[in-house]
Amino acid sequence: MATLVERYLPILASSLVLMGLLFALFFTHGIPWLASGIVKALPQSVPMQVGQHVMQTLDGKVLAPTELNIAQQALINQRFQTMVAQLPPMPVKPKLRFRQWHARPNALALSDGSIVVFDALVALAQTPEQLDSILLHELGHIQHQHVMKSIVRSALFTSLVAVLTGESAGLAESFNRAGVFYVMQGYSRKAELEADEFAVTSMLDLYGTTQPMQQMLQLFITPNGIDNELPEWINTHPALGTRVERLGE
Repeated sequence: MATLVERYLPILASSLVLMGLLFALFFTHGIPWLASGIVKALPQSVPMQVGQHVMQTLDGKVLAPTELNIAQQALINQRFQTMVAQLPPMPVKPKLRFRQWHARPNALALSDGSIVVFDALVALAQTPEQLDSILLHELGHIQHQHVMKSIVRSALFTSLVAVLTGESAGLAESFNRAGVFYVMQGYSRKAELEADEFAVTSMLDLYGTTQPMQQMLQLFITPNGIDNELPEWINTHPALGTRVERLGE
């Protein structure tokens, strides 16, 4: 009996290692691949409903009404619509929403095509082109459907854990919770770089230069903007300084 166990022990150990590798590959490559396919197959009503729910949650718990006057909003929106008309078609129709958030100057892209622009971001931008560069970055998130891909990946992971542990939660609830989390916490390095690449290509097509984008990112690093103090190796996203350097390449 002992001899039999000793004979098959290496095979068992190899099988466990192989299973572990397969599970790891499934999480790192299989789930993202599945998520991309699912997002493409989803009816448009899903990202619309998720985006609306996230906006309601943010308005109820985080954001305040904008203090920008109607003329300012109209001018920014007119530039935005003119810009969008010159870009490739988007999965959902982009639209601007203006809000106030005291944490920092920023903008957020939602799954329904909404781009939430904060008053502090408008105040930080020194030229319309600089503000456009950030809006183009957010449009990159919409073009690549980063929000829905992140949500679906989270739902797939949650569902797999539920199958393995026997604990489950409602899929709709998981979608909505994940939507709020990813919008507020941001995206992965890969998603941020994809959005940057979209913005760079669009800036070159529309303005022939990426200088306004470089200037805007530099403003985020100043004391009046977002001082990205975390080292890049522990930051979720590429460091702002690194992104500025990449634009200059």
